[in-house]
Amino acid sequence: FVCKTHMAAPKDAFTPIRVPFRDTEYEISSLTSSDDKVYMGTSDNRIVMYNWALDENDRQRLTLGQSQPTFIPEFEVQVGGKQKAPVTKLELWADHSMLFSLCGGEVRVWSSKDLTPKPHIGCPDKVKLMAIDTLPKSTKIAVNVEKKIFVYNYTGQAFQLMKTIELPDVIVRMSYLSNQIAVSFRNTRKYGLVDVQKGFVNELTTTPGRPECEPCIAATGIGDTGEEFLICQEHKGLTIEKSGAQTRQKINFSSVPMQMTVMRPYILAVTQNGVEVANMFSRDKPTRVDRAPSGLHKLSQGTKWIFGFHEQLLVCLLPLPWPDQVRQLIQLEKPADAMKLIQVFMTGNVAKTEGFKGHVKALQGEAGYKFFEQAEFDNAFRYFKLSDIPPREVVAHFPEFNVASWGLQRKPVQQLIEEYIVAQNAVPPAPGQVKPVLDATVIYNNLLNLMRDWLEFSLAKYSKSPEIKADIDVTLIKLYAELAPEKVIPYLKDPKTLIPPGSADEYFKRTQKWGPLALIYISDGKVRDALDLFRKMATGQIPSTEGIDSVGLAAGLLAESLDLALIREFSTFILKANNQAFRSIFINDVRPHHALNHDHALQFLKSFPALEREYLDFIVSVCKAQDPKYHIMLANLLLQHLLPLVNNAAPGLMKQVELILQGAAPNDLPPQQGGAILRTRQNLLRLLKNSPHYNPQHVLAQIENVPLNEEKIILYHRLEMHEKALTIIAHELNDAQRAEDYCLQLGALEADERDKGHLFKDHTGANPILYTLLTVFISAHKDKNTVPNSVIDLINKYPDGFDPVSVLKILPPSIPLNRITRFLTFALRDTAHRMHHAQVVKSLETAQHLKLQTEKMKLEEQKVFITNTTTCNVTNQAIGDKPFVRYPNGVIIALPPDGNFDKHVCPLTGRDFRKHPYTDVLEEKMNK
Repeated sequence: FVCKTHMAAPKDAFTPIRVPFRDTEYEISSLTSSDDKVYMGTSDNRIVMYNWALDENDRQRLTLGQSQPTFIPEFEVQVGGKQKAPVTKLELWADHSMLFSLCGGEVRVWSSKDLTPKPHIGCPDKVKLMAIDTLPKSTKIAVNVEKKIFVYNYTGQAFQLMKTIELPDVIVRMSYLSNQIAVSFRNTRKYGLVDVQKGFVNELTTTPGRPECEPCIAATGIGDTGEEFLICQEHKGLTIEKSGAQTRQKINFSSVPMQMTVMRPYILAVTQNGVEVANMFSRDKPTRVDRAPSGLHKLSQGTKWIFGFHEQLLVCLLPLPWPDQVRQLIQLEKPADAMKLIQVFMTGNVAKTEGFKGHVKALQGEAGYKFFEQAEFDNAFRYFKLSDIPPREVVAHFPEFNVASWGLQRKPVQQLIEEYIVAQNAVPPAPGQVKPVLDATVIYNNLLNLMRDWLEFSLAKYSKSPEIKADIDVTLIKLYAELAPEKVIPYLKDPKTLIPPGSADEYFKRTQKWGPLALIYISDGKVRDALDLFRKMATGQIPSTEGIDSVGLAAGLLAESLDLALIREFSTFILKANNQAFRSIFINDVRPHHALNHDHALQFLKSFPALEREYLDFIVSVCKAQDPKYHIMLANLLLQHLLPLVNNAAPGLMKQVELILQGAAPNDLPPQQGGAILRTRQNLLRLLKNSPHYNPQHVLAQIENVPLNEEKIILYHRLEMHEKALTIIAHELNDAQRAEDYCLQLGALEADERDKGHLFKDHTGANPILYTLLTVFISAHKDKNTVPNSVIDLINKYPDGFDPVSVLKILPPSIPLNRITRFLTFALRDTAHRMHHAQVVKSLETAQHLKLQTEKMKLEEQKVFITNTTTCNVTNQAIGDKPFVRYPNGVIIALPPDGNFDKHVCPLTGRDFRKHPYTDVLEEKMNK
């Protein structure tokens, strides 16, 4: 990741290239340039525009010295009259396609495209200085005449005077930026800042320079505090803002600059020793540009390069590409300066170039890595988040987290921290301050938290890159084991987590973090190894890990396992530690219900009767096993457990259990005997009620003499011994309503007529089930001369469900008629109705019989004439003396020799007379 190629030194930030003129030579007096044009002012009042055709490929060839630049003159114009005067100043206004010239004290305006004249400013003669506002898209220009500055505003068609500012002294230099104009005074050798809007002149309180040192000034652009200017006091450069306060460190040139210009972040100055360049954000001294000719006296800044010139010498200073400038600072152990430089480029035109964001990300990663090597970890991880640095490059500094298979070795982070502490302790404290004591352990722990935060932040970024995602997961799981053990289990159980086999084993073994190691084994499919570690932790053979339930996790593994041998081997230590966990191995919803061999599991559980019963109930109720042997086995085990409890139950306990089962009493039984009886009976009742696969007679034989009424009711119902079931309900439980409900559930009401209250009746017109209940009620009553209310209520409620004669026979003669009025009224009405209905039916049947007799006579009266020519309607052969058959529809056929024919179906038309009989023969003949 770290670039190993040779980087240019600071003095090589600009590459000088000598530019030869074509066809003729000029004595240069001023110069300015744009992206592809160079405007040259000469000493003989001419302006020449050259085409500067230089693309990126040309730039690379020029830098390598493989070619010369193309410098072609396109337009030339003469300024002023015939009198020869140098063009002392050229200013390019690219946003408005204007070129300003200052020649012989006169300011003129030209088209920057073809040097055609434009409307002049109309300022006074004898202009000494000229400066345009360097703020992008500005419309202001300032000119100086004696002790005045005239500020003009361009409206799009003409220049209008906006402000006239009086100065305290004659100025020799002027630079315009936004609403501030920086000036240098000739006599006092001081500097001033002019507020254009207020017309206020703020004279800076700097020490006057020597008379032989002419003041030098340049605009640096918009800085952190607003407009910034660069002023030069003898050989020292200072950056100041509008209040006059210094904003950056001093720049110490080798000698007094004659001219300065700024191409952020670089400051270039022409001194007696040549062209020197300094970085605005660096504390390094300015360095001389190698190979720059010493004859250069002036500099002119373009948008992409800087020209140095003097008389007939022209040199183009190509700046180092911006990524190399930033990378140069990083390699010089100055990542903070490099990141400040990136911020400068982000606000310029270079930010709009293709690939800028990619370069920035890469450089931020390099800077972050340099910060990391300097143990400035907060800054390092801040830039790691902004870049795409591979996590391996950082993790390789941690021997305890590094993975050998990565093949990376970096300086250990502990050594980086020690070097940082030594370097910080070597710096003397500021006066009156006490240096804090640096603790390597605190720094390291803070570093681990920073790295965890960064890796968690990177998870989403690398979610679609499995290799990098695995690197992050491996490191995070180790960090969690150190910093947050409670996160280890959820992270390992997350299906998105990628832990390559063997990538974390050695770390957890070395640090004796057995719990996470067991979880790693689980993710790698090493279930037996994981269970062995869990067993050792549960039994105290190795230290347990905080936040990891070894017994619960082991039970969870066995609950998913289909290997009964594995379950037998490791379930015993779980049983000793936690009965409920042991139960969950067999009874759970994790394993597919029929995946485990039930027979082998039951064989193992014979030593645990309670769990054996529960597992059988699980097989029958949850797994829905249909094999009768499991149902029979469960019934037998439940009875074997229940019957001794019932026989030894305290007096009244069984009655209380019965009430609880019927919902007539709260469950406040003692947890031992009473609770066990209740739970067992509930399980038995659920089996007897829902399962069709046990033998009810076998079960009934075991409980015939035991007070288990609810169980007997279900068994009698299953055996269709309803009278005994009703007897228990009516006699033992004394619940008439339940007995009535029992009858209704058995079908006393027709399935499709229950909502209407219609009773099911047999051929005698009575309901046999209700009659059975009636006899049970009467037999339960000891006084034969009286009738219980339950009998009266039943016959009055369902008067149509009984045969009146049968009921009157079993009722005592002394019963008052008013008690059975509803029954008798309905019986008399029903008897009369049935008698009337029988008479009507008899009459209808008699009429139907007479009708059929008449039709039969008509059919018998029909004659069939057979002659020698009469043929069979099917075979078309003469019938002769053969037996024949005539069908009701008139079809005649000869009887087959074997006598096999269907007398109900016409062989010619296929009509079945049983379904479609002919009732009117004459009409049938007419239809034919």
